[in-house]
Amino acid sequence: MALLHLDWRGAFSCHPVLFVLLLPLTAVFICGAAGYVQNGRFRFARWQNLILYVSVAALVIFGVVRNLVRFL
Repeated sequence: MALLHLDWRGAFSCHPVLFVLLLPLTAVFICGAAGYVQNGRFRFARWQNLILYVSVAALVIFGVVRNLVRFL
């Protein structure tokens, strides 16, 4: 909701992991799209898969830790 109102500070305070992962994930998908245009196949390289797996793990860990802190 904060981004809809262009409240960057509020959006960052709610989801700082998304802002940290925005640049690497954008790079992964731009390189993937360029590979699709060149080869006609949408296939990620090993480094792109690593970034995706680390990003998913970071999002899951952040979500669990953020919600556990409320109950402790």
